[in-house]
Amino acid sequence: MRQAIEEGHRLIIVGGGDGTLSSVVDHFAHRDVVLGLLPLGTSNSFARTLGLPLTLQGAVDVIAEGRVGDIDLACINGDYFLNTAAIGVSASVARATPAWMKKYFGTLAYLAIDAAKLLRQKSFHCRVENGDQVDEFNAMQILIANGRYHGGVLVAPDADVESRDVVVLIVTGKHVWDLGLIWWDIARGAPPNPRVVTQIRIKAGIINTTPKQYVSIDGEVATQTPARISIAEEALMLLVPPTFSDHDE
Repeated sequence: MRQAIEEGHRLIIVGGGDGTLSSVVDHFAHRDVVLGLLPLGTSNSFARTLGLPLTLQGAVDVIAEGRVGDIDLACINGDYFLNTAAIGVSASVARATPAWMKKYFGTLAYLAIDAAKLLRQKSFHCRVENGDQVDEFNAMQILIANGRYHGGVLVAPDADVESRDVVVLIVTGKHVWDLGLIWWDIARGAPPNPRVVTQIRIKAGIINTTPKQYVSIDGEVATQTPARISIAEEALMLLVPPTFSDHDE
């Protein structure tokens, strides 16, 4: 990818899911090169966030007939990402799900591993530094959302790839049924229960945990806490559908 950009190509098309895109997006950040997406992954959460068609033909039509938009990239510990990062059970599931299961079973692979991990998940202490504000929680799960979908499911409707910040959703509590409750709400399309979910908007901040936790970035485990969060505004140019709402227009 680095070589293709250095050779002067100004449109590069990538086929894959969120993990594939996240693994190459650092090369596109703040560069005069446009990214075209073919959603060929397990859940294609970022494609859903953009409103891209999930069929190959539909995605090709966007590359041929769409327009160039520019969006924010989120960053954790120096690693740019497009869509979401997670701490807690989602990171455990990402670590435990073999590539062959994702290939052959898609989202069902995540669900199978998720059920097993959920029963063993323990709460952890987290400290969120957001500018001058500091909050502390007992948490079961933390989601850091630049996009609105996670695992192919709408989980952060208030997130926006052009908002200049990320939405952090903290599932509080000490028991697995607190986490089960929020997943039940998500599955039936209900808004998050404020008794269980705390929502914070962060432009730049730090999330630390005790004990140390793995952090999955766009579905792939990439780092550990503390997670230092920042935003790269309008850092990525990509082809989007004509219906994509550009805040700068």
